[in-house]
This record gives sequence, C-alpha cells and structure tokens, in this order.
Amino acid sequence: MEEICEVLLERPPSDNTAPLEEIIINLSISQLSETITSYRYPNRYQTVASRNFPQLKLALETQAAALADCLRNPRTVRIISHELPSLEVYAFDAIMGKRIRLENNVEWDGDGELVDEVVDEDEDESESDLFDGDSLVAPEIVW
Repeated sequence: MEEICEVLLERPPSDNTAPLEEIIINLSISQLSETITSYRYPNRYQTVASRNFPQLKLALETQAAALADCLRNPRTVRIISHELPSLEVYAFDAIMGKRIRLENNVEWDGDGELVDEVVDEDEDESESDLFDGDSLVAPEIVW
C-alpha cells in the first residue's frame, strides 16, 4: 500500500467505545534486498498539493491519540515512521502521548527508548529547504 487516507483513524461518530485493543500503522515503506536498502513514505490518498508527509504524520498521530481515548481497553495504539537521513525508526505511542525510538528489527509493539522532545527555537529553520534563498549565507571573500 503506497497511499494512506487521513480519515483512517477518525473517532467513531457515536459515543460508544470501540472494542479494538491494538492499532499499529507503519508509515515506513521499505524495499530491502541483498544489494539495496531504501525507505520511503506513503502518499496521501487524494493528495492535497500544499500538504506533505510531516503534516500527514501529525494528522494521523493526533487522530490516533483521540481514538485511543475512546477505546474500551487499549493496549497498543502506535504510528510507526522513520527519520531521514538516519533511518532510525520511531513510534508515536498514542496512549502515552510520547515518542519512542525502536531498535532495528524490534516488534512494532516492543519497548523502546523514550525520546525527549524539546522544541528548539531554531527547529523551524531545519524544516526549510536546504537551498532556500533565505537560508543561504553569502560567503565572505577576502582579497
């Protein structure tokens, strides 16, 4: 599956609690072979051009947290994804509202290392395009 729809995790319209106990969605699409390792992200179903993968991931994590609140006995509600360029695998645990780093080849519901998410003031700059004109500094030429 290379596409995912944001409404996948929307809360049920009724006030009833859902009988699900485990929901795990892996957003990392991997193509592993003996010679090539590559990862990519799914596309949005009916893609909106102005929205990208980080926004899709945030929307799914937000909906997963809301859905976890209406499950009768949730054991695991996670959104799995990888980070570039390191290819480290992370899980957003929607029950705890925390992000954890998973070791390679660990089960998707396995334990991981809690990631301390401190928002840095300069974090917005890291999301900008590397070659964006505003992010480039002119070199100083000395003769």
